[in-house]
Amino acid sequence: SYEYFAGVTETNQVVLLQEWTDAECLQGHYQSSHMEEFLSKLGLYLESEVITRTYASPDEPVAQRADARDEAERKRTAASKAPQTIH
Repeated sequence: SYEYFAGVTETNQVVLLQEWTDAECLQGHYQSSHMEEFLSKLGLYLESEVITRTYASPDEPVAQRADARDEAERKRTAASKAPQTIH
């Protein structure tokens, strides 16, 4: 599930909160055809770099949290080479 919020003082700022069952589900989402299409077009509309943060529920096993964190770091590192990214 997800919710999004527009900035009050920065009206061009959007905050998107997503909830996933586990890191594997999230990765499957990023590899889906509709996300690939969305991401390929997103850069046309961005004014600045996308900032992402990943938080794991305390109920999630530690190994899954570490895997998600490692994957997020790999994506962040790869994305830092591109001017605009999303995760």
